[in-house]
Amino acid sequence: MSIAGDSEKLRSIWIGSCLLATCSYENMLRLWHLEEDENYVLTLLEMQGEEGATLQGDKINCIQYEPKGKVLVGGT
Repeated sequence: MSIAGDSEKLRSIWIGSCLLATCSYENMLRLWHLEEDENYVLTLLEMQGEEGATLQGDKINCIQYEPKGKVLVGGT
């Protein structure tokens, strides 16, 4: 598996049959469907709120999956 981020910070979890989620201190989560040889990317939006806070420059450094509610979370 080839990644663009920091390979030493790679985190991965299984989130379903043949479905792997990874993060490597980038602004995105990658989903790998191994059986179908496909991959998907979920990125942080670059938007500015009322307070002036932005997600620009934030990096995802951990991921967790809750199978009952089918919720995937990336922490920055």
